[in-house]
Amino acid sequence: MNNIAVLEQNGKYDYCPIFDNGAGLLSNVQMSPMDIDPKALIAAQRPRPFNTTFNRQVGTVRSLYGHQLHMPKLTRDEIRTELAPLLTYYAERDRGIITDRVCETIRMRQRF
Repeated sequence: MNNIAVLEQNGKYDYCPIFDNGAGLLSNVQMSPMDIDPKALIAAQRPRPFNTTFNRQVGTVRSLYGHQLHMPKLTRDEIRTELAPLLTYYAERDRGIITDRVCETIRMRQRF
C-alpha cells in the first residue's frame, strides 16, 4: 500500500530506509519529459503519496533517526563510470539525456 516497505530483523519490523526511488532519478518520462532541463524537473519533483517535498521528508527522517545514509561525494566522471554499464539497456539516442539527468540529480542531492 502506497509503496512503503518494511524490514524484519530478529522479529522486529522497521521502515525500509531506501525504497522505490526511481522517480527521484527522473525515470518517469510522463511526469519528467525528456525535453525539459533536469534542474527544472528536480525543483518541481514531489514525492507521492506523502505530498510533501523530498527535503522535508529527509528532514523528518533525520530528526527521528539521525543521519542513516552517508553517500560519498561523487564527481561527474565517477557517476558516468558507474552508469556506463547500465546504459547498454537503453536506446543509443537516450543515453546522453539519461546520463545528464542522473548526473545532475546526484550532484544536486550531494549538496544537502
